[in-house]
Amino acid sequence: MDRKFTADSSHIDIGELNREARLNPAALVAQTERGYDSIVEDLAEALRLVRDDRPVIMLSGPSGSGKTTTALKTERLLDSSGCEAHVISMDNFFYEPQNAPRKPDGTQDFETVYAVDLDCFEDFFRSLLSGRETPVPRFDFTSGRRTTHRHPLRYRRGDIFIVEGIHALNPIVTGKLPGQNCSRAYICVDSDFREGEQKVLGRTDIRLMRRLIRDYKFRGSSLRRTLEMWDGVLAGEREFITPYIPEADIRFNTVFRYEPALMAGELRPLLAGELNAPDCPAKIAELHRALGRFEPLEAALVPSTSLLREFIGDSDYHEQ
Repeated sequence: MDRKFTADSSHIDIGELNREARLNPAALVAQTERGYDSIVEDLAEALRLVRDDRPVIMLSGPSGSGKTTTALKTERLLDSSGCEAHVISMDNFFYEPQNAPRKPDGTQDFETVYAVDLDCFEDFFRSLLSGRETPVPRFDFTSGRRTTHRHPLRYRRGDIFIVEGIHALNPIVTGKLPGQNCSRAYICVDSDFREGEQKVLGRTDIRLMRRLIRDYKFRGSSLRRTLEMWDGVLAGEREFITPYIPEADIRFNTVFRYEPALMAGELRPLLAGELNAPDCPAKIAELHRALGRFEPLEAALVPSTSLLREFIGDSDYHEQ
């Protein structure tokens, strides 16, 4: 089932994007959203065709790639076609603090694959895929405790389980699945934004901007705090995600052509508030300058079903 779905080319021209944003921003948003929706529809159909042999899809991607919305949109599409689907987040298998791995500074390390209780993960799927009614773990980030959802799951032939998490492609994890009967998908921002030959925003810049706005709005994290953690996030990706990208038999690009225009209106004012500080991080100033090259686009144009709503809020798929 090797497939590569592409949402956009690897380089997006800023001049052309700005012309579209000025002339008809609603059409720009609608066209971009249709492209992503079409990719998710293709993914859902690919999973539906192999569901009897591969009831589990392991969905991986780095931070800010849109794993959660992609999983939930796919679940909704499959459900609407009569195929029962369930999203299972690997975050719910994290160790509780007393058993969790630690960083050198003593804080809990959520980037390493060993933050996942692999025994719990294996026991859950052995029980589930055997047809038994199985409680679903739930990790509460506020308390650091793992409980269970009110409604257990029971596998019936034809059901699909979408397992999303940064470590979903790691053989240490997939090797815990009975028979390893799973499909593997990898999603990531795979385009940059350029003026001529000059790269203005890179792939990791797009993901960082998504994290900055989301964490500021919904996780109580300042721009600086998110930026301070970013190098560690990227280091974890290089160690625990990048080596296993070739394991994926489905890959696609979650860039949205209009998102720098959206961030010019949503994120740039927040960045501007940091510029006058004497110790303003260089990356904040760099992103502020870069977003100044884009024609701003109003958030009201972005549908509630958009992946980008995962980061800016008011998403149909998230309680924020």
